[in-house]
Amino acid sequence: MSDQMEYFSISLTHDYYSRDIPITLSIKSRDLIDKYNLYFLKRGDDYILIGKSILYNRFKEEYKKIHFLLEDDPHTVKKYKQIRNDGESLVIFLKVNSTSFHFVTLPLDQDQRIVRIDTIINSTDQAKIAYHFTGIRKCFQYIFISERKYNDLELIEEDGALLFDKDLILDPQLGENTISFSTADTVLLKKDTGYKISLIARSKYGLKTIISRLDVPHPSSYSPNKPKNTITKYYNL
Repeated sequence: MSDQMEYFSISLTHDYYSRDIPITLSIKSRDLIDKYNLYFLKRGDDYILIGKSILYNRFKEEYKKIHFLLEDDPHTVKKYKQIRNDGESLVIFLKVNSTSFHFVTLPLDQDQRIVRIDTIINSTDQAKIAYHFTGIRKCFQYIFISERKYNDLELIEEDGALLFDKDLILDPQLGENTISFSTADTVLLKKDTGYKISLIARSKYGLKTIISRLDVPHPSSYSPNKPKNTITKYYNL
């Protein structure tokens, strides 16, 4: 391995994933891989591109731009060929290993789902590239279905990080005793949260916890009456 060196490193971060973003990096050109003996080494949140040390300066001269493409794009092959025709571009494919990724990430590009980073290979050896995936924001909705009528129910986050208001249920099939709570504001989606959400009943005798530590709604869920900006979790009482 003495003839190999780090060409550059790519640091990927994401609003949703605090660590271990479910992405694999790859280069599709077999000729390019063989020419420079390229491979990616994962180290923490960084992806290190390793290649032949003797050819590093030639690599810097040949590739002055980097383009990222998501492999799930149906037009990936077409876009890949177009980018290669631009010249001086290294194309790196991002293979997504989780279906949740598509529900928690804004499109890389509204039409093409491509990230272009220009002139990142320069005279500085072992350059570090950083790219941040912007997450999405949704309102949280909790729908409680019951055969009996509950009075004075409230949904609280114990630390005050989320504020919930009672909603009107527009779907009569859920039953007349159904109660809904939603956050007034959108919330940045995160895989690991410290929210402590509880359903409580308030009466003259004090507070009674009905359900504690409710789960956060799944990113792919949807609301029956506000499907575009809200994710929903259902509970039976």
